[in-house]
Amino acid sequence: MKMKHYLDILNDLETLKGELSFVQTAPEQAVIAAYNVDYRHEIETILKEDIEIAGKEYEIARKRYEACRPLTYEEERDMRYLTDLELGAIC
Repeated sequence: MKMKHYLDILNDLETLKGELSFVQTAPEQAVIAAYNVDYRHEIETILKEDIEIAGKEYEIARKRYEACRPLTYEEERDMRYLTDLELGAIC
């Protein structure tokens, strides 16, 4: 019978240690992975809600800006024209 070289034995020991480590941590890793999936789903839900809220806030701010902004030259000219037309200044 041929004897194994001591480096081969050390290699086998390292391989077995790696396998043992994986077997010991596999259940823990499965729990962590499941937790991370739940956590990511929760974050995605919160982000979707935040995006919806931000969209609504943007619409409100846009409407307020439109209501309060100064008129452009063209808008002012058109309003003057319509006012003059209503008052009969323009025939």
